[in-house]
Amino acid sequence: MNKVYNGDSRCLLEILPEGVQVQTTITSPPYFDMKDYGVEGQVGFGQKYEEYLEDLKEIFAQIYTVTKDDGTLWIVIDTFKRDHAVVTLPFDLVQKLNSVGWKLQEIIIWKKDKTVPWSSKGFMQRKFEYVLFFSKQDIMINKRLLEYKSTESIESDPQVRRNDYQKLNRMIDYCETQQCLRQFILSYFGDNSPCTCDKCSNCVVVEDQKGKEKSVPACQSDSERAGIVRAAS
Repeated sequence: MNKVYNGDSRCLLEILPEGVQVQTTITSPPYFDMKDYGVEGQVGFGQKYEEYLEDLKEIFAQIYTVTKDDGTLWIVIDTFKRDHAVVTLPFDLVQKLNSVGWKLQEIIIWKKDKTVPWSSKGFMQRKFEYVLFFSKQDIMINKRLLEYKSTESIESDPQVRRNDYQKLNRMIDYCETQQCLRQFILSYFGDNSPCTCDKCSNCVVVEDQKGKEKSVPACQSDSERAGIVRAAS
C-alpha cells in the first residue's frame, strides 16, 4: 500500500481503509510540551503529562488493532527533565502499552553522538535515545500457537506455516544476533548494504576492568554485562 494518509493519529481507525493489516510500525511520538507543531489540539504541546500518555496509549491501541498477530512495533523515545528531575517517559509509556496488549521484547540504546546537545547548568549532555521494541504476542506463546495450528488444522497451508515460522524466527534472531542491529533491520527490508552503525549495543566497544577493549553482545543480560554470573546444578 503505497499511500500517505495525513490526519490525526488518534483517529487512525477512521482514517485507514477497512481490512488494512500492518506488519511493522516504526515511529517516534511528538515531544511532550517541548515543541509547538502549530496544530490545534496537537498531541504533546500544551497537554498535562497524564493526558499526553493517555493519547499515546489510545494511538498505540489502535495500531495494535490493525497489526497482524506476528507484527511488531518500534518506538524511538527519550526521557526529559521537568523541575530539575528526570521524567521517565519511555518506561511510563511501556506500562501504558502493556495495558493494551503490547509485549515489550527489548530496550535498545541508540548511541547518538550528534544528537541535540541538551547540556546546560545542572544538565548532562544527551548522547543516546531509547528504542522500544514491542511485539503483539509473546514470542514463545506465538511459537506454541503456530505449532498448535499446524497439528490441529487439517486444512492448514504448509506455505503459510513456513512463512509464519520464518517471520517469528527473524524476531528471535534479532534478539540473539551479534550483527550490527541497524544492518540486521535493513537486511530484513531487503537492504543488504555492508555497513555498520558503530552506535548500537553490538557495535559499541567498551573497556573491561583491565583496560582492554571488548564488544558487548546485545544478547547478554544486564547481570552478565555487570559481571554477575549465576550457576545452577
